Order: sequence, then structure tokens, then C-alpha cells
Amino acid sequence: MKILFTLILPAALLLASCSKNISLNNNNNNNGGNVGGPTVTTFAGSGSAGAQDGTKLQASFSDPTQIAIDGQGYFYIADRQNNSIRRMSPSGVVTTIAGTRALGFSNTTGAITFDFPTGIAVNSAGNYLYIADENNNAIRLLTDQAMASTVAGNGSAGFVNANGTAALFNEPTGVALDSAGNLYVADNANNVIRKISSSGDVTTLAGSGAPGAVDATGTAASFNQPIALCVDPSGNVYVADQGNNKIRKITPQGVVSTLAGNGTAGLQDGKFAASELKQPGGITMDKSGNLYVGDTGNNVIRKIAPNSGSVTTFAGSGQAGANNSTLAESTFSSPQGLVVASDGRIFVVDTGNDLIRVITP
Repeated sequence: MKILFTLILPAALLLASCSKNISLNNNNNNNGGNVGGPTVTTFAGSGSAGAQDGTKLQASFSDPTQIAIDGQGYFYIADRQNNSIRRMSPSGVVTTIAGTRALGFSNTTGAITFDFPTGIAVNSAGNYLYIADENNNAIRLLTDQAMASTVAGNGSAGFVNANGTAALFNEPTGVALDSAGNLYVADNANNVIRKISSSGDVTTLAGSGAPGAVDATGTAASFNQPIALCVDPSGNVYVADQGNNKIRKITPQGVVSTLAGNGTAGLQDGKFAASELKQPGGITMDKSGNLYVGDTGNNVIRKIAPNSGSVTTFAGSGQAGANNSTLAESTFSSPQGLVVASDGRIFVVDTGNDLIRVITP
């Protein structure tokens, strides 16, 4: 029996996962107002691990990982250690919309549980959320009616292509939607990228399953612990290939190439093939096609500019910290997920600091 996504929307209502065309209120009070040039500031979070809902610095997170944004400017955060999904308003008010903080695998309304929710994607309307529930080896769906269901996977670790809960995953960590409603999954421990159609069919887009860094087509290619991904308006999938210290690109036909990183763990700017990254953990794209990477192991944000063929350090000194300052003098601690708003601000999940930071260009 086919398991249909609750998400049945016209393609025009979906935003590509790499770039979000939204507008946000630009309140200069502690959310990155553009005063005196590009800056990094704290948008939300107390800096201490916790699960407090509230406004801006009253709120707290615990090991947040990935972030998504809808067409109305609301953010959705996978708060991993809290086993919760948090929503953040454009003004920074944080609320818990699902998860009891207890480990579990329940779709019961009012008692929904997760086990390390790590990746998150949202449709434009903000009424369908997809979650990579890492330790449950499943892809979950939340609706704006606060109802949960399991889209694919059944809790058992494995590598099976099938429909819905007959499919098996192994520690999925990232999800992204394309404009047609297909969902892409970074199936981390299986070293592959999976695709879930709108009818719930799970297939392997790319990757052999064996760890490696081979550029090829489909299952002839290989990855090493892919952790996060995004999709551009043309259907190309960009992957933070964490174990390989690389950014990979997959065309809609499954052709895999290396976009940035030479495989050596390091902090080297330069042309694509000469650049170095260290355990990249998040990726997004702006309206001009530039990619931004949470370079987790380097404590910085990198920019990949396809037009110039270069990789640069966009923000962060490389030292671990939580300093709010200019781009070069700011500090992060193991940044992972990020998303770009239409006004150019970049919102960063600063995982090691339990904060949401904002970069104002």
C-alpha cells in the first residue's frame, strides 16, 4: 500500500531548500542591524544549555543542529539534545512545537517524541515540517495541526529502498525539499543520498554505501558521512560531505562532482580544488547562487562563489568562542546549519554555543 505524503501542494507553493525568498523585520535591537558594516550578533539563546521558551536571550537550546525558514519568516530548529522541534518568530520569540524532551518514537498528538532530531525542512506555507530523526532511523512529518506521522523508515537501522515505512535508513541527519515536493535525505551512516518521492517511494539518488570520495553517477559515486544538504531551483543537490571534508554536487540525473575541498582537513581559502574545509556540517544558498557552509571543525562560515570559482572565509576568526563583532573578529563554536533570508542576513545555528547567530552583510 502506498503511503502518501500529507504534503500535496502545487510546486509554486514550495521554495527551493537552498534559497528562501522571504522578508523579515529588521529590528536593530540585538538581531544584526546593519550599523557600521557587516556584523555577527546573537539573535536568540542564552548561551547556556536548556529548553526554555521565551523571547530572544531568555530562550535556551541544547545542541541545536539545523534550521529552516518558511515564507512568512518563521524559523524551525532541530534542537537535538532536547529531542524537540522549536519555532522562532521573525522577532526572535522561541516556542517548542513538538517533543517532550524524552527519548522516544511516538506520533501521539500531545506526546510526540524523537530521538536526536537532527535535520529539518519546511514548505513555504510553514504547515509541513520534515525531520530527520537520526537515532530513530526515520523521516518524520509534522503538520501545523501539531500532528505527527512517519514518512519513511520504521525505527530499524538498515539500507532498503521501498515505500514509506518499509524503507530503512541508518542515522539520517539532513533533509531538503525541491520545488516538486521530492525530499532528499543525507543518510549519514549509509554514506548515501536518498530521494523520497511525493508518493513515498524511497530510492538512492547517489552513493554506493561504502565510504569514499568517488565522483561518478548514481551508485557508482561514494560519500563519507554526508550530514546536510540543500537543493537549488534547478534541482541540483549540494551536500556537506563531512567525512570527506568536501562539498559535493549532485545533478538531477545523479551525476556527482566535487565542488569544494581537496579532502584534507584544514582552513585554506582559494580555488575550488585547492580549498580545504574541516568537517562541514551545514549548507545553504543565497539568491545569487552563492553557497554558505557551516565549517564545523574550523569554527567559521565559508562562502563558495561559483561565478569566481573560489572559497573564502566569510565569518569567524577560527577560534572557538561566541564573540559578536565584525565578520573577521567574530567567533563561533562548531557552527552547523544556516539559512539565508531575502534581505541577505544569514542565520546560523551555533551548535557549540547553543545559540542562533545572525550575520548582517
